Amino acid sequence: MQSLTTHFGVPHFDMTDSFDSVFFDRSGNVCRVDELSDHIHRVAVQFSQPLFFKPGEQNISASEAQQRLEAKTLSIIKSEEKAKAYDQALTLAENKLRSCAEAKAKIEAKLKAEIAEKARIETNLRIHFEDKIRNFAETATKAKEKAKAETKARTQAEAIAQKEIKSKLKAEKKVKFYEEEIKKIKAEATDIVSKVRKELEDKGKKSSKELLLDKIDKFISDRNKIF
Repeated sequence: MQSLTTHFGVPHFDMTDSFDSVFFDRSGNVCRVDELSDHIHRVAVQFSQPLFFKPGEQNISASEAQQRLEAKTLSIIKSEEKAKAYDQALTLAENKLRSCAEAKAKIEAKLKAEIAEKARIETNLRIHFEDKIRNFAETATKAKEKAKAETKARTQAEAIAQKEIKSKLKAEKKVKFYEEEIKKIKAEATDIVSKVRKELEDKGKKSSKELLLDKIDKFISDRNKIF
């Protein structure tokens, strides 16, 4: 349905057969178009407001025509005021809509900047924590390797210490054995020397053999020489 605005200039004849032209506008919609011939078309239009006269109406009084014209003028004024108010309301709405759009754009820009900043902070934090975790893992690995090396060294040191202890115990056992053997030898030598001396004393003389036994006894009694 097509909309259109029609401009009317209608001649008006009064009772004295004089006429005047009445001009006005009407907006409406085309309801139907009939093609009567190649050059003639009949258009059916429905106006948004009815005409203030009947087409073809004549022989009305001047006062009635004046009233109709005044009513039309008042209607036009009201329409213009209404249109002006509508334009003002539309302008106000457009300004408000523009302000809302600008505010929305600012909010969206701010939100976008905040999202970008949040993403940047999260990325930096993620990189920071990944570096910390990597450093911690490397430190833990080094500490583990160091602990492993220290454990190995401690095990080796304990093994060497155990070996040295065993060797020392074995040496002490061997020294003790030699000391007991020396004691036995000294006891046997002392017993022999005593027997020899007694025999010599019984004979009442002291021979070279006795001197030799004294030397042997002195040598055996000297522990440093034995060792």
